[in-house]
Amino acid sequence: LVLQQQQLVLQQQQLVLQQQQLVPQQAVPQYRLRHLDPQYLQYEPQPPIHQPPAHAAQHPVQPHAIVQPDIQQTYQELMDDVKEGRYDKVISYLRNNPQKPEAYDLMQEVWWEAIYGKASHARGRELNSVDRCRLRKKNTPPPTIFDR
Repeated sequence: LVLQQQQLVLQQQQLVLQQQQLVPQQAVPQYRLRHLDPQYLQYEPQPPIHQPPAHAAQHPVQPHAIVQPDIQQTYQELMDDVKEGRYDKVISYLRNNPQKPEAYDLMQEVWWEAIYGKASHARGRELNSVDRCRLRKKNTPPPTIFDR
């Protein structure tokens, strides 16, 4: 009887091990493992610091590089509104309408142009670098165009 119980326990342990091997391991980004497992960096080396991140090539800021016409059209309409001085309209549109992740870079560009234009118009002069830095700290992009 004891021998049969031991065999059952061994069979159960073998089944558990087989199931663990069948379950695919989820890919965990490297930046999340740095504080959890220092040994991980020995197996997966980090890219050199001077290289741009991989996602930078996927989402260029240049409007002509975007192939999706709806994003390009929205970008162009919003930039036209900024140039014509309708800053509040652009800002409220970007705050209230969620955008696709591939449009985040362009919409953030429009956001900053609207914020800078509104402040420049209110002050009656061009903004300097200190003014722009203070505006960036005070007016972060809304979650509709920025994944935090």
